[in-house]
Amino acid sequence: MSLFSRREVLSGLSAGALGLLALNKGGSAALAGMGHVSAGNLSELTARKNRTSLHYLFCAKPKGLEGWPYHQYDHAARAEYFTRRLMQIGDIDWSGGEIIEREEDIQGLKGKLDGADGLVVIALTSPARGLSSLYEMQLETPTILFNDLFCGDCSFLGYQQRAMGKGLRLVSLSSEDTGLLERKLQLLRATARLRRSKIICFRERGDQNPDFTRTAAEKLGVELIYMGSAEINAAYEKADKARAKEIAGRWIEAAEKVVEPKTEEIVDSARMYLALSSLMQQEQANAVTVDCLTMVYGKKISAYPCLAFVQMNDEGYVGACESDLAATLTMLVVGYLADRPGFMSDPVLDTEAGLIYHAHCLSATRMSGLEGPAEPCVIRSHSEDRSGVSLEVKFTPGHKITAAKYVPFDKMLVSTGEIVGNKSTELACRSKMVTRVDKEGVRRMLNGYSGGLHRIIFYGDHVEDLEDLGRLLDFQVVNETA
Repeated sequence: MSLFSRREVLSGLSAGALGLLALNKGGSAALAGMGHVSAGNLSELTARKNRTSLHYLFCAKPKGLEGWPYHQYDHAARAEYFTRRLMQIGDIDWSGGEIIEREEDIQGLKGKLDGADGLVVIALTSPARGLSSLYEMQLETPTILFNDLFCGDCSFLGYQQRAMGKGLRLVSLSSEDTGLLERKLQLLRATARLRRSKIICFRERGDQNPDFTRTAAEKLGVELIYMGSAEINAAYEKADKARAKEIAGRWIEAAEKVVEPKTEEIVDSARMYLALSSLMQQEQANAVTVDCLTMVYGKKISAYPCLAFVQMNDEGYVGACESDLAATLTMLVVGYLADRPGFMSDPVLDTEAGLIYHAHCLSATRMSGLEGPAEPCVIRSHSEDRSGVSLEVKFTPGHKITAAKYVPFDKMLVSTGEIVGNKSTELACRSKMVTRVDKEGVRRMLNGYSGGLHRIIFYGDHVEDLEDLGRLLDFQVVNETA
């Protein structure tokens, strides 16, 4: 069960008190925060941020010219078919629709791409005029090239041969299934949302690696800003205690049970949620990562942010532990692609049993997607020091999973498996997913281990889509268990 639903959040808020709005695909209002901007203005901002602007065009030959599929083929009717399909996609603003029949017709394309998040090119015939010039333009715009099977193949394959290894931000598709193009548009949604993302990293030492911060902006379009415990504490003191009690009550009601924490501690966690939410609203950020262990152990902050992160992740934001920016970027990159939140974990490898356990003291509960069913959960203390509040989530066996870790800025580590249960032990972190890989796969991961500790778990097999996304974002996918 999710900690509480969007409808429950909204029911307890006035219009002026609506703080954060989850930047999910539908642009739905979600998170109760401390912002003072009106709900109407924020709703418009959210919808604008979530819409993707794409330009599309067709490459073809003049009717009557010999070639595939045949000389009198009515490519204009086929273009009309694709246009009707594309226009039915509700969250994309389309421009273009040109049919290129001469190489020179494509020369003005760069100017038309101003403000576009991506480009879709459909090869309708062979020859497909404009493809050669498109290659020469070396566009920086993320591009999907779709071959209409038995029509554009000859020109499409020639273009593909020239483009390979040239560093173009290009995904090429070739299928009789035209629905493949529509499904792969999620790649362009993901890159667009990345370029509108902003992470607040809370740690006392600030920005120790300006090169990392700059490269995140240049390569992914993600803005990073840095704050410390002072900003958290100031926001925590301003948090509405009555609202925090209401949120804590909903959390308690939604959980299967509460084991160790006292009600006052859960209220403190809700105040932390409101504090971080208000800072996200202030900075118009959609992700946070907190150096939580250092700050709690050093008594720099008053509560663990575990439940705050759960709530944020369940609503389309990202809340990540231990000021791990690589993990936070993974949650953004893969979360946008998979359209669902992830579970940040420490991997535990059993080479003899062929199992990988994934353990941490919190997880999103809406692992199947923001509108999907929520996993059951138990409110627990934080395991390592047996204090504060965290969450034990019970993951549903049978789900295929993808474990991922972005290694900035050129690699994405992945592995796949199947959930076979939840480990019941008081050792280590509270949430412990059990996944079956195979003995050799676990051994390969152990003997080639890299990329630091954390992995992010997503329901579903997303490896193929990550390989395609890597072509747009210039990273290589490395399977740790294959």
